[in-house]
Amino acid sequence: YTDSSADPREMAPDDPRLKSFEGVLPGFRLEATLNENALSGWLTELARKGYQIPEPLFDIYSPPETSDPRRFWRGPARYRAEDSDTAYIADKVIDYTRLRRNEDWLIHAVFLRPHPPLIAPAPYDQLIDVADIPKPVRHETREREAARHPYLREWLKEMSNPGYFDAPFDVHALPEQDYEDMRAVYFGLIAEVDHQIGRIIDHLKATGEYDETLIIFTSDHGEMLGDHWCWGKGGFFDASNHIPLIIRDPHAPPARYKPHGRFSPARQSTLCARFFPDPASRGTNGVRLRDHAICFVPRAQNETDRKDLRFARQRYVCRLQSPA
Repeated sequence: YTDSSADPREMAPDDPRLKSFEGVLPGFRLEATLNENALSGWLTELARKGYQIPEPLFDIYSPPETSDPRRFWRGPARYRAEDSDTAYIADKVIDYTRLRRNEDWLIHAVFLRPHPPLIAPAPYDQLIDVADIPKPVRHETREREAARHPYLREWLKEMSNPGYFDAPFDVHALPEQDYEDMRAVYFGLIAEVDHQIGRIIDHLKATGEYDETLIIFTSDHGEMLGDHWCWGKGGFFDASNHIPLIIRDPHAPPARYKPHGRFSPARQSTLCARFFPDPASRGTNGVRLRDHAICFVPRAQNETDRKDLRFARQRYVCRLQSPA
């Protein structure tokens, strides 16, 4: 699952790669695929473990048939946490590195979650107490919110269509309790990703590779999650456009977590300039990140430091060789 579109300046106008914004960057080899339209690899693993795979395949995310289709159902997914889509990607990352201890490697590991549909395996479906989640930022009514801008009015109207947000119901017709449950499950899915990233880090520590590995965590977009009565990504609000950027550089001096500002997806294309300066690379726009505010996380020195780090969506992992 990646939105690494091809550079049209280097391709013929009818090149089929220009017909989709999804794909891997040149030089990468695809080891595992998992997105809303490519579930077969993960589902094959589930079938091998004895799960009954539904038709259509996307129904693996559906609640029980006994649930009310007009309401959000906060219950466990059909699969166990150790067999989830998130665990599947973490397993593939760990398996890839097992026989490459003495090799240089770069892994772009992408987790679909906490992307909707909002359904999580136990215990993550019930992990978060709604009382611990801040209330959404919004006007008292959707009508007043919609009056702020024509785009917002049309987007809010679109959200009433069944199927929006990978859900069968009208998100505007739900009671407030359902909104709270949806937000809680979303944060539960974040916690699941956090756990699986922790498994990867534990593996790197066990093999002695952790202190040779540059770890970069970021996301392609945010989530409105009810702010301004909106769900999904889009618009001009912080919730959609402000994303995490956490860098663990094994060569940086020890320090505590310290936020230094905000980061947006537009600057991701210049990230490699900080660690992989290559004047010969083409198609890279932007400026050096070191000239702008980012969030930089050197090595945690104790358990308190580690608890300060909270992860959400995607992770890039690469191992660096020290200069000869």
